[in-house]
Amino acid sequence: MSISIKEPGELGRIYKRRFDHRIDYRKKVWRALVEGYFQNLVKDTDTVLDLGCGYGEFINHVRCR
Repeated sequence: MSISIKEPGELGRIYKRRFDHRIDYRKKVWRALVEGYFQNLVKDTDTVLDLGCGYGEFINHVRCR
């Protein structure tokens, strides 16, 4: 399957329509994962580099320097 992008901004509108409704769900999942597990591995004074961070859910929930 191929998508033909015909005008500037069309790809952004496609992604917005496809994924925006899931943002709140992803935030809740990542909050639970970080608070329930990952935060125990990261100290507040640690520096974290979130490679391939995508929407940044991990780095936006973890407490670090």
